[in-house]
Amino acid sequence: SNSDLRAISCAGIPAWNSSTAYSAPNTKVVYNNIQYRNNWWTQGQRPDKNSGVAGSGQPWTKVDNCSSTPS
Repeated sequence: SNSDLRAISCAGIPAWNSSTAYSAPNTKVVYNNIQYRNNWWTQGQRPDKNSGVAGSGQPWTKVDNCSSTPS
């Protein structure tokens, strides 16, 4: 396995939904097989287009890649 990339299980974490209001900080979602957590209330802001490190002013922060599981 590649030690440069961490892959964590995203089992049980819901996919990001554009109509859902994520009100509680550090709520985790999955988008395009990447897990994100929100920094504050957000709705309709795609995680891949609205993410950054802490202090970046973006509502989402990338947590890790989701581990691929055989289907």
